[in-house]
Amino acid sequence: MVMQQDEVSTTDTTASASSRSEILRWRRERCIAALNKLVPDTDSTRSGVWSKESIRTLTAIFEIQRLELYSEIGAEHIHHSLIAKVIMGLATISYFPDDRSEGLVLEMEAHLRLLAAALRTYQYHAKSLDHDRHQSVYDGITKLSSTFKANSKNRDQKQLVEDRNVAFLVKHCQYLLVAIQDSETLGRQIARKAVVGVDGALAGLGSQYQDIRPAIQTILKRQRRRGKWHEEYTGLEDLCWSVFASDIRMRGQGQDENVEAFVQDAELATSQLRESFEEVLGERKPENLLKRTMRKVIGTAAEVMQEAGPADEHSDYLLYGILYLLYQLSFRIRKRARKSCFKEYVKVVRMVFESCSPSVAGLHLKAFDLWNRLKILGAKDNTTYGDVLDCEAVRKAIKSRREIPKEELANSEA
Repeated sequence: MVMQQDEVSTTDTTASASSRSEILRWRRERCIAALNKLVPDTDSTRSGVWSKESIRTLTAIFEIQRLELYSEIGAEHIHHSLIAKVIMGLATISYFPDDRSEGLVLEMEAHLRLLAAALRTYQYHAKSLDHDRHQSVYDGITKLSSTFKANSKNRDQKQLVEDRNVAFLVKHCQYLLVAIQDSETLGRQIARKAVVGVDGALAGLGSQYQDIRPAIQTILKRQRRRGKWHEEYTGLEDLCWSVFASDIRMRGQGQDENVEAFVQDAELATSQLRESFEEVLGERKPENLLKRTMRKVIGTAAEVMQEAGPADEHSDYLLYGILYLLYQLSFRIRKRARKSCFKEYVKVVRMVFESCSPSVAGLHLKAFDLWNRLKILGAKDNTTYGDVLDCEAVRKAIKSRREIPKEELANSEA
């Protein structure tokens, strides 16, 4: 009897493993097919074929991949070399030849979201990235930033939120790359030159260290320190991922199993985002106009002189990042969890309008965008989300904000 049970268990395990292998094979094929549309030829400098379907497919694949990070089939993940190919393709192939295109900012947001997902997934599977690839991706992100800035004069007023989203995602992608170790280091460069110098002692070391200057400059610009906010942001993103994962799992099962656990995860993530936002607000110190102007000038100078990539234009990336996560999270929160979670959302929106200066790039616009998202869901669910006092305070604040386009205000009031 025991033998029969063992045989059944072995059969089930084999069947399960076979099923998982089939799913993985299918996923790899979809990934490669989507990748081929975006990157026709690895050695080609031609533009890839822009396809919203390909972008959605690859984004979904990386979502599922991240879902399985800690599962029992960890050994069967998509190989990191394929993920690196996706990263190289997205960062180095020119998908936006017309920097005056009116729809560029919308396409670039989807593009950068996928690049961020690929970089984040790569971090879980590999310890470093080849030096030449690391440099190429860094330069590619810098070029994307330049393309985005060149398009700013042609930006429609209706795209102001998307504009801020792209600015945030550019910085996020840059820091995700910096967090991935380069296979080359400054120490190795100096050591290599020192050894050469010893071998050629009669010639002296002066010329050797003069030769290393370009290499040092290249490595320093690539290893520019991550902003302090970014590590906390990625931690909050991981917390939100528990809700994303539960949503994906329930959709895959075709039924709302373990809904109580999902509600608890959603409430925990939302509460933590609200608390983090409140904490960051409490730590911020007022900055006079002169200091803000000087910091921006210095940051821009560093960007130009060191080719160090996009410069930090303000110190509120974390606040914007939390609003960005809340907005993305709103698409995953099921109806049963909305009342408790969206109550926290409205409190955050109120904090933005009452405690953040309108001069801080994008915060009021993103809060307004989040508020409209809650109104849409409230109309769909035939309810109003948030405490009455919080909602009323937000409505009054919105009416007095000059930075919000009048057309948008009219649509919101309607």
